[in-house]
Formats: sequence, C-alpha cells, structure tokens
Amino acid sequence: MEGKGTLSKVVRWVVAPILVSHALERIAPTISLMEVSAILPYLAHFLKFAAYAGIGGLVLEGIIKEVLMPRWGDLVSVESAKLRDLLAETISQRGLLVRQWEPAVPSKDEIDKTLGEDPQLKKAKKALLVGDAPQAIAILEDLAARKPEHERDLLKALILSPTPTDWDRARSLLPRIGEPQQYSRLGYNYWVKRDLATAISLAETAHRLAVEEGAKRPKAQLASAKNTLAYYYADAEVVEKADEARHLADDAIRLRREEGQNEKDVGSALATLGYVKITFGLSKEIVEEGIRDCEDGRRMGARNDLYFVHVARAQLRLAKM
Repeated sequence: MEGKGTLSKVVRWVVAPILVSHALERIAPTISLMEVSAILPYLAHFLKFAAYAGIGGLVLEGIIKEVLMPRWGDLVSVESAKLRDLLAETISQRGLLVRQWEPAVPSKDEIDKTLGEDPQLKKAKKALLVGDAPQAIAILEDLAARKPEHERDLLKALILSPTPTDWDRARSLLPRIGEPQQYSRLGYNYWVKRDLATAISLAETAHRLAVEEGAKRPKAQLASAKNTLAYYYADAEVVEKADEARHLADDAIRLRREEGQNEKDVGSALATLGYVKITFGLSKEIVEEGIRDCEDGRRMGARNDLYFVHVARAQLRLAKM
C-alpha cells in the first residue's frame, strides 16, 4: 500500500503538472480567448496539488511565460496575478501541513545526543528509535524510581515523545530540572502542532535562561535560543515584538559567525532574519530584502520547505502594499 501511495503522489505532483503543461502547449494555437478563460480555473485547481510538492511555483511560471503569455498576454497578465496569489496562499497552507507531517519518531542521532551512551538507557533508546515512546517512558520511570538521577533522562524521553500529554508532563518537570535546550526542544513540539502561544512561552524561557547562564554555556546554545524565539515571533506575527525579533535574529547570526558554526547553521539564522523582515517590514524594500536573505539562507543550507512558506508570506504582503 505504501508503494501505491508514493506512486499516486508522483503522478499527482510531478507527472500531472508536466502533462498539463504539454497539453496547454499543444492546444494553445487552436483555442479561443473564451476557452482559455475556462482553462485558468482548472489550472488554479491543479496548482493547489503542485504547491504541496514544492514545485507549483516553477510549473506556474513556466506555463505562464512559455504557453499562455505569447498568445493571450493581456488576459493572462490579469489572471496570472490571481493565480500567483492563489499559489502563495496554498503554499502558506502547505507550511502548516509540512509541520504537521514532521516525523513523529526522532532520529537515532537525536536519541543518542539526547540520552547519551549510558548502557542502562539502551532499552529505552531502542524503544524510542522504533517509535514506542510509551515503552521507553515506562522503562525510564522505573529507572528513575530506583535511581533519582535518571529523572532527567525521563524528562528527555517525554520531550522526544510524539504525544502531547507527555509534553504536558515534561512541562511540569522543566522548572525543577530543565535546561534551556530542553525548553527550546519542547517548544518546537508545540510549534509543529501550531500551538504558537505555548511554543513562544517556552522559547522565551529558553532564551532567558540561556542569557542568565551566559558564560556557563556555549555561544551556540544562546544563538539557537535567539534564533528560535525570533522565528516564532515572526511566524505568529507578534507585531509588538517586531523590534525585538529583529535584534534577536541579528544577534543569532553574529553569534553563529563568531562561534565559527557551519554554513548551514548560519544560513538558517539568515533565513530567520529574512522571515522577520518579510513579516514586519513596513516597506516593499524591506520585504524584498527579506526575500533575498531567505534565498541566501536556502543556498547556505536552510530548510527548503520553510523557504516556500517565507516567500509565500512575502508575496501576500507585497500584494497589499
């Protein structure tokens, strides 16, 4: 069944746009202006599907420039603006879907990094790796009951769980034994589920603790806390935090460069700065500058899926300016 599902997605998102493009190319010389008016809504419909594959923009621009514009320039100039707006809106929705589709099972690297190499945790780590968070938590609850120092490992497993009730348990433990990066990682869980208020609250605490502990922790952790909080402020469009978001994003880039972090991490921070400019910019120039930052960030290794979300928001904002 999984193979059939994959094939269906390939047909819908890759083959179908190509076939529609070729079909329009072949019939373009023979159809009337009235008929192309009828085609455009259908084109909009299939673009909704193409957008989910991250190729909608490329397909749309190709069809507009190579097929429709040469024959029906005036009509298409008007209608293509509507289509671009539709695509932007659809990609914004796709951003929500992408986050909802984030893998529920943490990777082996994340599990190893989070729980370390203690042999007593081997069974719990194995359970997490195969997606059996309840078993992992049960193992660690038993271990923590016998050896209280393992309560921190229980907290980490609760954060890695895909279950919101486990996250609630983790939140109750954080004030007593939590660290900044755990607040941040738990906040990411809520961000994925679009509970932005909780995500922001946890990110704000992570940032405050990282600042307070300062010299005790690597600059990389402080940079991460700043970058995350700036991103959430932009994503939730918290206008009253616009200036703070800009300062946080600028600081994150500076710290990551000072720390000599890899290009991908610097690119991620640059994309966040771009998203902040796109969201809060008061002029077209600032929004367009944000787009360029996002493009540079993507070339450096920032997430492709979020790039489309950022540019879609920019398109919607520019259309209203």
